[in-house]
Amino acid sequence: MDFSDYDPSDETPWSEAEALTKVREFAVSFPSVELLASKNPWQVLERVSSEDPFRIRLRCVQVLRSRALLFDLEQLTLRAMGVVAIHGLHYAGEPPVAEWLDERIEEALEMLCEEDRELDRREPLERELGYPRFQLMIQVLGIEPRWARRACIVVNDLPDRIRKTFYHLVVLRTTVNEYRARAGTSRESVLDDLERALGSLRALGSERKGRER
Repeated sequence: MDFSDYDPSDETPWSEAEALTKVREFAVSFPSVELLASKNPWQVLERVSSEDPFRIRLRCVQVLRSRALLFDLEQLTLRAMGVVAIHGLHYAGEPPVAEWLDERIEEALEMLCEEDRELDRREPLERELGYPRFQLMIQVLGIEPRWARRACIVVNDLPDRIRKTFYHLVVLRTTVNEYRARAGTSRESVLDDLERALGSLRALGSERKGRER
């Protein structure tokens, strides 16, 4: 599996700047917020998911890329659409719809974070092994399948700079020199941050052994 296509969508730009630019361009021409006006959340869900008029998927792309988080885009998009549908009834025009949508996406992301932790505590990873983020951990980093979710949690919990280094070098396969220039830092600093990220995953191996004793 080629993880340069971590998110297998031809419509998804890899550049954070491209995604953010498209979001900003669309912000000046949002469809009518009347799409959110219904006492039936299922009706709102049908409206926001059909052709994605609020570009929720694109906004989810920007969030995942800019924050370098290991969650599956489709999962986050569908969850965010559901949260938008549930809360649409209460939206009265403030804050601005773009900001309101970002808040709903953040809420969806928090829900997925909590679900990851809960699932990691109570059941083995089996049915979801096909998700790209888990395959990344299994095939590229050699993590045992049953611990792939925990590995994603570890990465998502890393400090921002270290997580972004891991994301760009391991997930997006950016070269060290390319990322060093983009981040405005030294090669040594990039390699040190990558080692700290990988060290956290190696520590997961020690934790696993401790659990199994």
